[in-house]
Amino acid sequence: MKKLLLTAVIACVLLSCKKNCPQEVNIIEDKRIDWPTFHGNNQRTAFLPISMNIAGKTKWEFLGDNDFFGGIVVDATTVYGATTNGTLFAIDKFNKQPKWSFAAGGSIFGSPALDSATIYFGSDDKKVYALNKITGAFKWSVEVGESIYGSVIVNNDLLYFGSDDQKMYAVDKLTGNIVSSYFAFDLLSSAPTIDGNFLYCGSLTQGRVYTLDKNTLLPIWSYETFSEISNEASPVISGNLMYITSKDNTIHALDKITGQSVWTYVAGGQLSSTPAVDNNAIYFGSIDKKVYALDKNTGQFKWSFTTNGEIYSGILVDNNRLYVGSTDNKIYILNKLTGAKEKEIVLTGFIFNGLATDGKVLYTAGTDDKIRAIE
Repeated sequence: MKKLLLTAVIACVLLSCKKNCPQEVNIIEDKRIDWPTFHGNNQRTAFLPISMNIAGKTKWEFLGDNDFFGGIVVDATTVYGATTNGTLFAIDKFNKQPKWSFAAGGSIFGSPALDSATIYFGSDDKKVYALNKITGAFKWSVEVGESIYGSVIVNNDLLYFGSDDQKMYAVDKLTGNIVSSYFAFDLLSSAPTIDGNFLYCGSLTQGRVYTLDKNTLLPIWSYETFSEISNEASPVISGNLMYITSKDNTIHALDKITGQSVWTYVAGGQLSSTPAVDNNAIYFGSIDKKVYALDKNTGQFKWSFTTNGEIYSGILVDNNRLYVGSTDNKIYILNKLTGAKEKEIVLTGFIFNGLATDGKVLYTAGTDDKIRAIE
């Protein structure tokens, strides 16, 4: 897309983004962004390199047919979210009107992923689906040996996903034909992560992180956390480090090339969500009802903030603020440098992974069967 002439200030912002932002987050002409995959980009950082101004006012609500357990994705005109009833909805993000819906053969727990023409998602009916994202028309599906609970990820010509049949798959995104697979001897239920030529994934019961060559799915290294890794906990890549949370209350920072441990931090409760990372810090929630901020390079404690409910939600961070959902049916907006609460938004249900944005509006999806647009 050919860019318009921008002011000097916006040009500086875009220059900074070009250097630092994951390539999947695209600045578009009206200064909004795409949020095309779980946590916004293939490195799963959930970092938005602009400053939003969310007042906390609900612009619209859309009622689905059951809980929205997984994440939601956003492009220039549409919000996409899937329910545990197995329905994927495409909603006009400006007026909440449904554009189309598609019924899969089973529940959908993970986040969809978008490219320029297609939306992809997995289901517990053992299938991954590809639909035309404009019309909802079916393109293809591929069936594997067990359910797909995690989010899918698309990179170049391939789509990747893990399954409870203990395999990581790479399929041709145009045809659905399986190109390669890797057998991990454990359930691969969380969303895989891609950085450069490497794919990172966590296993549930053995608590291992695997790094694979994304082109062949041959193993490079693995790391054992000695605890389960939650379905909602995906690896996150920032700089030279890979981060993963485990259910023994620990967040691990590893060298992304070698898999060697760099630091660990033990929180006050179980960790079952995917962190967010910006240029300086890593942020995550715990079932001890707290949000934590640590120095991303050393693991040194910066601050914590206590909510009134357990935190399973992923976290979204921009240049100034942190956005996190809690099981107390609230979204908290915090100053990311101090942890001080700036606002709280009261919902009628809680969110697991349903936070996304286009840079102007915050979109949420949760257990009250609703997708919301919050300005």
